[in-house]
Amino acid sequence: MIMQHKSFIDDTDVTLTEVLRKHLGEFIMYMKANGVMTDPLPKLVINKVPQCTDCITNKTAYYDPQNRTIVLYVHGRHPKDVLRSFSHEMIHHDQNMNGLMGVEYTGKDQYSGLPDDNYAQNNKHLRSLEKDAYLRGNMMIRDYTDTSNSLKEIYIDIEKGDTLLGGRFRNKKIKVKTIGTDDMGQPTVNGNQILKVRIQKLIKQVLNGMQKKGKL
Repeated sequence: MIMQHKSFIDDTDVTLTEVLRKHLGEFIMYMKANGVMTDPLPKLVINKVPQCTDCITNKTAYYDPQNRTIVLYVHGRHPKDVLRSFSHEMIHHDQNMNGLMGVEYTGKDQYSGLPDDNYAQNNKHLRSLEKDAYLRGNMMIRDYTDTSNSLKEIYIDIEKGDTLLGGRFRNKKIKVKTIGTDDMGQPTVNGNQILKVRIQKLIKQVLNGMQKKGKL
């Protein structure tokens, strides 16, 4: 939803769970890579005040375009659900940074001039922005989670007897005789590393094992 007026938020001593903290950072980078305007980043306020559990009209998040602020209500919510709210509000931020809210954005009743809680029903332009936020925001989080699931682990289908192409120009045939790991836990074929990079968590596992054995 879009918030038309500034609200007082008590964000004292507010912390996020590690999983949510991790994914918020990763997700911002994912959105940026997929065309969402994230710069300048909006201010993020986490509200952990308990909400009425049976009040379906309670806010789950909102975006304040004047102050470029996203407020997330996180009490009792699943991290993925919070991330979905964040995605929706980031699309509103994108809209704001692209001038789509502009001078037409008021969020006020055209007759009374007071804030209109039903702006999504009464204002065609704001309704179109909400449709965009629901569509892009939900699909963005769906694509992000699907991609994250598929990239958690990578299996390299190599067996003894296979032929690899190596060398400077990747045209030298290498018969796979042995498959193992080096002293730092990195995968090897015939005693040689097969990756151009090192997998940090494997190095940590080796070092931790050496510490426990008193070798460090």
